[in-house]
Amino acid sequence: MLKEAEVEADLKNASDLFAGIKVEDNADDDDIDELLGGEDDEEEEVKREEKAKITEETPLTIHPLFRVKDKTGYEKLHKALGNEMKRLDEENHLAYVSSLAIDLISTMCEPLNAEQTRKVISTLNAQVTKKLKDERKARLSKTGGTSLGGAGKKKAKGNNLNLGGRDAIGDMLEDEQDYGDDDFM
Repeated sequence: MLKEAEVEADLKNASDLFAGIKVEDNADDDDIDELLGGEDDEEEEVKREEKAKITEETPLTIHPLFRVKDKTGYEKLHKALGNEMKRLDEENHLAYVSSLAIDLISTMCEPLNAEQTRKVISTLNAQVTKKLKDERKARLSKTGGTSLGGAGKKKAKGNNLNLGGRDAIGDMLEDEQDYGDDDFM
């Protein structure tokens, strides 16, 4: 099930990455190339193939995901980066992923004004609060205890109220004697 979800996520990422690329097979292109002089086109085709290969040295601005112009482009970029960070975290449980996230957030906040940076901080604080609650809930459900490490809440006993015995009430009623003029003070 986990493997299926991973494959599905990979396919979705691939479709998002190649959403803007369009490939058409047009048989008439060969005829037009011959008329215009097909020898030059071979050189251009080699250049296009070299340009199409994205390597580690290739700037990210060449990739279509980073050519954002509208809200949907930003949403696609957000999803792609988020999924990639999750994938990196699953593959490497080292501190590098958290270090990368910290550095990215810091770098991305540099061009923002103070109010926008406060919104980022607020969002991160909300995320921290949510994660702390989830971790606490998981810990409590695992141990069955309280947040302080106790044995948990004790169950309340039945509705038996301890008002003293019936004999004690009877003794108080019988104790009404006339003391007369005795002064106890």
